[in-house]
Parts: sequence; C-alpha cells; structure tokens
Amino acid sequence: MTTPLTNTFMEGGKELGFDNIDCNGGKEEGFCHAQFNTANGVRCSTFHGFLKPAMGRINLHVSTESVATKIIMQGRQAVGVEFIRDGRKHRVHTAKEVIISGGSVESPKLLMLSGIGPKKHLNSLAIPVVADLPVGENLQDHLVLGLAHCINQSISITLEKATSLSSMLQYQILGTGNMFQNLVSLQNIFGDEVIVVDNHFDIQCNFKCNISKTFFQVSEKYYHCSGEGFVNLVVLLHEKSRGTITLQSTDPFDPPLIGPNYLEHPDDTNTYIKGIRTHQKLMATSAFRKLGITKQEPLSACSDHVYDTDEY
Repeated sequence: MTTPLTNTFMEGGKELGFDNIDCNGGKEEGFCHAQFNTANGVRCSTFHGFLKPAMGRINLHVSTESVATKIIMQGRQAVGVEFIRDGRKHRVHTAKEVIISGGSVESPKLLMLSGIGPKKHLNSLAIPVVADLPVGENLQDHLVLGLAHCINQSISITLEKATSLSSMLQYQILGTGNMFQNLVSLQNIFGDEVIVVDNHFDIQCNFKCNISKTFFQVSEKYYHCSGEGFVNLVVLLHEKSRGTITLQSTDPFDPPLIGPNYLEHPDDTNTYIKGIRTHQKLMATSAFRKLGITKQEPLSACSDHVYDTDEY
C-alpha cells in the first residue's frame, strides 16, 4: 500500500536521477517500494510460512522457552545439545548433525561455551579447548543512522492514526489501512551517487512513514514538533570495520560482551558522510520541500564542531 509520503520519496529519487526499480529485479540501484512476505494483513515469518504447517510431522520436535547452553562434543564431532527448560537441564543427541542458528551474537557465544573459539580467551575462563578457532573475531554489523524530519502536512502515519478505532476496524475486517503498513515503506540503494567498491553498493536508505512513540520524544526535543513526520534510516552495507563477540563468564545466561568497533576503519566514516550528504540532497528536492520539512538542528553532543561540516 502506497501513501503520499512514499510517493514523495519516489519522486525525490527521480529528481536525483535514480530510477524507480523492482527491489528484487535485475537492477539494484535506485528507489523501490519495499517488498515483504505477508499473509492476511500480517508479516509472514519463517515460522508461519514453513514451520507451523509442518508441526504435525513425527520427525519434528519444537522446544519453546528453552535456552541452549552447550554443544555436546565427542572428540571434535558435535553429537548433541544441552539446553535448559523450566529450570531443568536436558540433553538431546543427534545421529547426523547439529545446526546452530543463533544469529551473529548467540551462535559464537554457544560455540565458545562449548570449547570452540580462541584458545587464549577460552583458557582465561577455564573452558576446555576443543578447537582453537577465531570464533567471535569477525563481527560485521550494519550501522544505522536515523535522520528524522517533521512536516507541515497531515500525510504520515502517526500513532494516533494507526491506533484509531476506524484504523483498527479497517485492519480487523479488511486487513488494510494504517495498521497494515510495514515497518519500512520504501528502500533505496545508492551506487555511484555515494561510492561503489568491488561492484557492491555501500549505502542503503530505509524510509519509514509510520512514526513511533520514540520519534515523538526525539522530535519534541530536537525538532520542536510532534505528530507528522518521517524517518530515513541510512544504513552502511559493506563496512570494513570489524568487531568482536566474547564471553564475560561461563554462565550461559550471561549476555556476551559485544565490541562493535563502529567506524573504526576511515573508509566507513567517509562512506557514511557521503550517504548523509545524499540524504540531504534528497531532502532538498522539490518533492520534499513542498512538505515543509524541518531542518536538522545542531546536537549538543556535537557542539565541538561547526554545524553540518564533515567533522560534525
């Protein structure tokens, strides 16, 4: 579903020379309406799309409210998993393989708790080393900067509009309306306008025309308005900086220590500045100017630098 704000975004992209594209088409540089898997007006997750329909299979067992604490090793071979559920430890053995899908944080954490990781780090916690591997030493995270603007027209999806009785009824009965809007309304990927390295695009922007309570709090403090507005999320795609994941203890319920090292590599900083400058060019297009968007005001945390310079 498109809105006046999403249409403005597409028009602004055209003014900058970008094509309106299909996100999953042959060309990736340009502006497009974000695509999602939905069913009956809600996001169709992997669980709803694939796992739930297979719940009746005799070879599938799903354990919810469970925390994996250790991979059971036999020599250097994974043969099972230990997990805690309802305060009790359980052990599950496998005839073939163990697949870890805990994400970029929980996966290395579980591996290191099981003795698979940097020898020096594991020895410091008295964890027997099964395999000395650089687990947790190559964290790559997409840095996201939210640039918010208020507007003087009633065309964004505010919290009040989304939770109004009419919106709720429209969503419940027809599966449409303001509550149907996904988190990200449009996407654009910048290539030559920003910088291209190894034929990869380095900056992506996700445009949100639905405003959260957090935006209200921030906008009132920094932009002196409340209600109508939008956020453009500037995302660094192919960062060169590398972070780390380490254990703070052998307790599987202790969260790991995350050292993201954002912008450690100077190329990431330079790319991000170009991404912000492209955002500013987009806000200066006639498509956005007619909305009466507010200017970004200086932040006190950056007062040591001249406003809107690269250093700022």
